Amino acid sequence: MRLAAMETSPHLKLVSLALLLASFPFPRAMAAPPPSLLEEQAGALLAWKATIQSPPTQLQSWGNTTTRPCGWYGISCGEHPASITEIFLRGLRLRAELEALNFTALHTLTSIRLPYNQIRGPFPPALASSLPNLRHLLLHGNALSGQIPRQIKHLESLVGLDLSNNHLSGPIPIELGYLNKLKMLDLSTNNLTGPIPTSLGNCTKLTILYLDDNQLSGHIPQELGYIVKLHELALSSNKLMGSIPNTFGSLINITRLYLWDNQLSGHVPPELSSLVNLEDLELAKNRLTGSIPGSFGNLTKLTTLYLHRNQFSGHVP
Repeated sequence: MRLAAMETSPHLKLVSLALLLASFPFPRAMAAPPPSLLEEQAGALLAWKATIQSPPTQLQSWGNTTTRPCGWYGISCGEHPASITEIFLRGLRLRAELEALNFTALHTLTSIRLPYNQIRGPFPPALASSLPNLRHLLLHGNALSGQIPRQIKHLESLVGLDLSNNHLSGPIPIELGYLNKLKMLDLSTNNLTGPIPTSLGNCTKLTILYLDDNQLSGHIPQELGYIVKLHELALSSNKLMGSIPNTFGSLINITRLYLWDNQLSGHVPPELSSLVNLEDLELAKNRLTGSIPGSFGNLTKLTTLYLHRNQFSGHVP
């Protein structure tokens, strides 16, 4: 009798099995895998392309689903991990804005080269704060406006920065002095105002510094004379006043020094005669006084010397 009592009906077994299966959650559909970094970056480029007015024919390759974005025009990639490292679009007349580009998605970029286009709008702070590995930022020959953001200090890997020939205004941010890996800085031909930051003296690896053709005022900071690796220094066509710093005598590697068309006064410092590698020295259109140093004769590599429209006195040595 007890054995009979322990027997279970087939119906009860089916019910128990159904209850057991119901206790396990089964997804209705398999979840799609998250997009790869490269796919996310391709999406960021396509979203930017959609904002460009009349995209040039070179960008027709953008969106080709048979190739990775690494095969698109002007795009280069790295392999570890697979990601976009460079955007190089020169002279395509791109009518675009940088603010429309998702730099957070493109955080692996090491080089942005977009010279001679029609890129307008401000310099987006997100560009400066999202790209820790960026080494080259070349945006010259565009129509960028507004101020250079203080967030630019976050581009600590930057070696070359060229923002020349734009419509940038306001002061040169002192935060540029944080970029101590810079070798080339060109901010010429803009509408920048205010003094030259003394913090630029911290950029001791600079070999080229162009700040000419702006509206900069105040004195030339003596700290610029501490950048002893400078080969070319252009401060011409501004509103700079005061004397030429005697610390410039430490710029022993300089080959070109352009200070013309300012309001500089005082004597030409004799320390300039120690710049034995100097080839071009242009001091014209200032208010310099005193005599022309005879020690300029020691500058045997000098091929260009402009001193006209000053207030020199005495004999020509």
